[in-house]
Amino acid sequence: MDKINTLIRRIKLRLKDAYYALTGRFWHRYSTIKSRHLWHTWCDKDLILEMTSFEILQRFLEKESHNINWDDCVTPEGEHVMSAWITTIRWFREVYLPYFKGEHNPLDDVKAPEINFIPNGDGYSTLEFKHESPKDEAAWNAACLTSGELKARMRDEMTKHLNTIVRLRSYMWS
Repeated sequence: MDKINTLIRRIKLRLKDAYYALTGRFWHRYSTIKSRHLWHTWCDKDLILEMTSFEILQRFLEKESHNINWDDCVTPEGEHVMSAWITTIRWFREVYLPYFKGEHNPLDDVKAPEINFIPNGDGYSTLEFKHESPKDEAAWNAACLTSGELKARMRDEMTKHLNTIVRLRSYMWS
């Protein structure tokens, strides 16, 4: 009788483990993170890393952070963890996402030149830009510089906020 009870307990445990594995695989995908801001095709790995990091922070703040008393969560340097996370996620939503979606492109404000592709003979082409006037060329060049500066500034800000997420990740327990 004791062997039968042991066998029944083992079967129940295995069924319970199988049920948990199936629900984790198909209904509650805890270990699968898909950013809601990335498209469903190939992406650069740095972009996947950036967007997934913010997706993890956003899910944590939306679903798990309400269980924690954040008044006591202060880093050894005196920084309040929740205020740092809110600042980071607010920057992501209000500044980075509009930039990422192309809403702040300085090149949209100027007339684009006509572009000719001139084959080099080695399988590559040289681009030749034809502007209607020197004024249009100057405006295009200035917009290209502004666009490059904006990209560099966004890259620096992204690095700063990713460092904040990594530095404060130990507080993401629930």
